[in-house]
Amino acid sequence: MGRLRGPTVAKALAALFTGLWWWIVLASSVVVALIPLGLNVGVQIGPNGEPNFVAGTAAQTMLPVAFEIEAGAAQVTSVDHRSSGAIEQSIGMLRLTRPERPWFAIAGAAVMVGLVLWILAELAAVCRSVRDGQPFAARNVMRIRRLALAFVLAEVARAAVVYAANAYVAAQFAADHLRFTARPHIDAFAVVSALILLVLAEVFRTGTELDEDQSLTV
Repeated sequence: MGRLRGPTVAKALAALFTGLWWWIVLASSVVVALIPLGLNVGVQIGPNGEPNFVAGTAAQTMLPVAFEIEAGAAQVTSVDHRSSGAIEQSIGMLRLTRPERPWFAIAGAAVMVGLVLWILAELAAVCRSVRDGQPFAARNVMRIRRLALAFVLAEVARAAVVYAANAYVAAQFAADHLRFTARPHIDAFAVVSALILLVLAEVFRTGTELDEDQSLTV
């Protein structure tokens, strides 16, 4: 049973990553195919940069925003009234009825979707190799290195899109008691994950060499 558990898990993960890849491709293709029918295409980019395409007559663009609140404008009090405070900074989403440059949001979301597809494809390929009993195949070393690169590029793209959206809103919009802000932010966890993948790639490279040496010895 223990010997079968690894290939079984790898098989399930390979199917999961492949299914997610096809779901994203098909969903994006359906949205693009609806454009000639006269339906609006809206791009929704979450506060942390997560992209989503929507289509329909009422589809609207949503951009991430970061803002500071004027002192005293967002006072909060605990339920028992023993403690109080004030919200000074927050993030959210701005719904735009008529964006001036909708292509920018579409391009940014498309880049991030493309990077997600790349990551899913590499993960599925590694899992298929493990499923087939070839975890230390030479190709897996390059696959894991490409995963590390994809993670870094995805984080850079995410940060760039969020910053650009924040900067656009800060330059074009104003609200009472709010001051829109834009500051670049790179998630350190994503960078650390990429470094871990590079270490894992070296482990696979060493395993590949040992596997080849063992084959030559036999």
